[in-house]
Amino acid sequence: MFEGSEYCLAALSGGADSVCMLHILSVICAESGVRLEAAHLNHMIRGEEADSDEAYCRELCGMLGIRLYVKKSDVPAAAKAGKLSLETAARNERYSFFRELVRDGGVIAVGHTMNDNAETVLMNLARGCGLNGLSGIAPAGNGIIRPILCLSREDTESYCSKINLRYVIDSTNSKDDASRNLVRHHALPVLESVNANAVENIFRSSENARSVLDHFETETGVLYDASFSGGKLEVENISSQSPALRRAVTERFLKDAAGSDYEKRHVDLIDSFLCSGGAVVVPGGKKVVSDGRSLYVETNAPEDTVFNEPVGSIPAQTELPYARIRLDIRSNDGNIIKNNDNHCHNYLKLPYTYCIDYVKIQGTLVLRSRLPGDRISLSHRGCSKTIGKLFTENRFDAGMRGRCVVLADDAGVCAVFPFGVDSRVEPGPGSETILTAECEYYGSGN
Repeated sequence: MFEGSEYCLAALSGGADSVCMLHILSVICAESGVRLEAAHLNHMIRGEEADSDEAYCRELCGMLGIRLYVKKSDVPAAAKAGKLSLETAARNERYSFFRELVRDGGVIAVGHTMNDNAETVLMNLARGCGLNGLSGIAPAGNGIIRPILCLSREDTESYCSKINLRYVIDSTNSKDDASRNLVRHHALPVLESVNANAVENIFRSSENARSVLDHFETETGVLYDASFSGGKLEVENISSQSPALRRAVTERFLKDAAGSDYEKRHVDLIDSFLCSGGAVVVPGGKKVVSDGRSLYVETNAPEDTVFNEPVGSIPAQTELPYARIRLDIRSNDGNIIKNNDNHCHNYLKLPYTYCIDYVKIQGTLVLRSRLPGDRISLSHRGCSKTIGKLFTENRFDAGMRGRCVVLADDAGVCAVFPFGVDSRVEPGPGSETILTAECEYYGSGN
């Protein structure tokens, strides 16, 4: 249980779960020779009630002969300063306090139960998750153990009652102002009305998911180690693997080699060009490149990400590493969307929708990166300028310039995101068929 440690710090709130855990640990630690201490954080959220909880924790530890560390922390102020929810700020403050106290090689014991696990799994499912989310709360890891994860909340309350241990009740737990409380008060009771063993069944399902996940992570590690060398991931080694394993190795690469806080769409994009070649700029500004043989992080990357994609049938949607472009055709109903060609100060912060007279398009449409000498004539400017000049006038840095998107036909530039539509193809009162082009940038681009 203690992962070879000779010291255990028990997180004590004074509630039934932590009181039950502390008493159980007091017996186990005494028998196994592990030194046990406790810690209580007064969050300064509930005034006198919080002070009363602190007093009870002191009383309980005195009765059990366990040393107690207490700290007061202004969690509401920390939440405001960090722009966090009270729940998140409180958790951050607690674990920061606990880790300050724990000895080298010691473990922190927290009183999570099967109910906490069920709530976590349901919240993960509501957000959308994979095996990791279905695995719920791990019984141990990162210096933290959860000795009573196999017990329900009903079990901990019953345990305290049987041995006459008083426990406190946090009044905020009865409110529905937090997501977890909503799940606790409404979702779980409904599931338990369908099956009285819902909490226990979810716990067993989490154990099964964790077992599969552990095996999958082992396989991922073996394949990654065999495929990664000299800063590059060999595509041939992973391309023939199952999509799930291939994507898992890609995610490992993004974490370890690119050091990126990536999103699912980045993994999707890399997987789509892994064998054919391509590039994507991931959070943190690094450029991940595949040349069809290796996946690697490009150093001293060029200013622009080069692409050239012909537009097929319309409506169409194109996914770029940093933007999504949608093209559609509609009849002019007299309410033409304004070409927002003067909103460069909002670059990468708004979707841009431009309108083009479809009849004026010559030849084949393509979406591409800018080329040397590209020019655009914006009607509100009354002159033609190179895109490079517009970059300079609007003080765009290299990262922003690299995310420029050009819509062009055989005659030249039709529109440039984020500058506007060329006057050559701009719609007028007599235009009947309109091509709408919307560009939505991912993130801030900074």
